Amino acid sequence: MRVLHVAEALRGGVDTYLRGLLKYQQSQGVEVHLLVKEDVDWLPKEYVHHYDKGGRGFKSLFRLAKEYIRLVKRLEIDIIHLHGTFAGFVCRMLKGISKDIPLIYCAHGWSYSKDGAFPSIYKSVEKCLSFFCDSVICISHHDYQQSVAVKEKNVLVENAVEDTFYGNEPFATKKQLLFVGRFDRQKGLDILLSAYKKSCVNYALVVVGEGVHNDTYIERNISGVEFKGWLKEAALKEEYLNSAAVIIPSRWEGFGLVALEAMSASRMVISSGVGGLKHLTEMSEGIIYSSEEELVSILKEFEKVPMKKLELKGRIARSFYESNYSIEKMSNKIMQLYEVVVSKRNELQAQVE
Repeated sequence: MRVLHVAEALRGGVDTYLRGLLKYQQSQGVEVHLLVKEDVDWLPKEYVHHYDKGGRGFKSLFRLAKEYIRLVKRLEIDIIHLHGTFAGFVCRMLKGISKDIPLIYCAHGWSYSKDGAFPSIYKSVEKCLSFFCDSVICISHHDYQQSVAVKEKNVLVENAVEDTFYGNEPFATKKQLLFVGRFDRQKGLDILLSAYKKSCVNYALVVVGEGVHNDTYIERNISGVEFKGWLKEAALKEEYLNSAAVIIPSRWEGFGLVALEAMSASRMVISSGVGGLKHLTEMSEGIIYSSEEELVSILKEFEKVPMKKLELKGRIARSFYESNYSIEKMSNKIMQLYEVVVSKRNELQAQVE
C-alpha cells in the first residue's frame, strides 16, 4: 500500500502525531510519502516532498496545490491522508484530480472551535467539504461531538504518541514545571507567563518551543523562566524527566498531544481543560483551572505539594496512558480504516463496471 500524507505545517502536535504514525506504518510495510513545508529527520528524504519554505499565505497554498497535483499524477497512490484545516481545504477542493483515490481527512482540531471570528463560516465550509472525502477522523471525543461533517463519515480515532519512556525512570529531584508547544495564541503561553510572574514562586518554569504563527506577544525576561527553543527528541525527553509536572494552558485544543507525552513520562498534567484536554486531565487525575486567577493559586499551591505526591500522580498518569493511548492501537485503527475505504471504493467501481 502506498499512502500520501499531506500537512500544511508540522510544528507541534501534528509533527508528533505524524512521526509516530508514519514510522509505525513503515514498520508494517506501507510505503509512506509526506508532502509538507518543513524538513523532517524521521523519514527518509526520498519520501519527503516539499512545496514551500515561506510563511502561510495565498502563494504558499497555491504551491501546495501545485505540488499535490504533481504527486497525485506521478505516484500511484492507494490512499490520500490529509492533516489540518488548510491541507484539508486545498486538497479536497482538488478532489477532481484524485477522484479514484480514497481520501481521508483529519482536522487535528476543528477551526470553528477556536476563539476567532466567523465560526459559522468555518462550519459551513467543513460540512460542504466533508462530501469530498471518504472519511473524517476525529482525534478526541470532544472533536467527534463537535463535528459538522456528514455523520456517517465521522470516525473516532483518538490521538496517541510514541512511548519513548520505560515507566520506571527515577522521578525528578527538584520541583520544576514544564511547558511544551508553539508560542502562538492558541497555546496560551502568555497566560501562563503572566500567572507565573504574579505567583512569585521559587521553582523554575521551563519553556520548550518557539513561535510559528507569531500571533501573540511573549515576554521573555521573567525571573525563573528558562526558554529552551525547539529541542531534539533526546533533549526533550530529558526535560520531561527533569520536571515534576507539565502544564498546558491552551485557549482551545482539539486533543492535546503534550498531555500524552507528559503521561508517558509519568508526569502529572495541569491544564486549562479546554476541548480534549478536559477528558485527558480528569481521567489521569491531573489539575484543571478555569481562569488566570485560579492558575496563580494553583502555581502557588504546587510549590507546597510534596514530591512524593507528585510522583504518585505521575504513576497514575502513566498507567492511564499505557491502557489507552499506545501508538500501535491508534495506528492499527487507522490501517483498518484504510482497508474499509479502499474496499468500499473497489465495490463502487465494480458496480459501475
